[in-house]
Amino acid sequence: LASFTEELVLRDFGLLEDVDSVVDRANRQLLRDTDDLKLNQRDRHRMRITLARACAEPDRKTKLVLAPAGMELARSNTTRIVWDKATRERWRQERKGKGKGK
Repeated sequence: LASFTEELVLRDFGLLEDVDSVVDRANRQLLRDTDDLKLNQRDRHRMRITLARACAEPDRKTKLVLAPAGMELARSNTTRIVWDKATRERWRQERKGKGKGK
């Protein structure tokens, strides 16, 4: 402990402050980038999952490949599921049966 000089301790403390500043800036930049790309949209994510599950039904024999949510192609995609009332009700009943503890 006696070998640590005041200059050495202050230099290490300055390094830690610099590292903390860099990490803080990186976190703020990540938040801005995430917001710009609109990655945190629960409803949009839920729609993508529903679309993927609907296309994966055995009757459809369809393979769906989704672009990552941050890509312009994914954000401009207007693909939607169009169901008649009977199909929508069948889908809801199947989904209810697959919940946890059932």
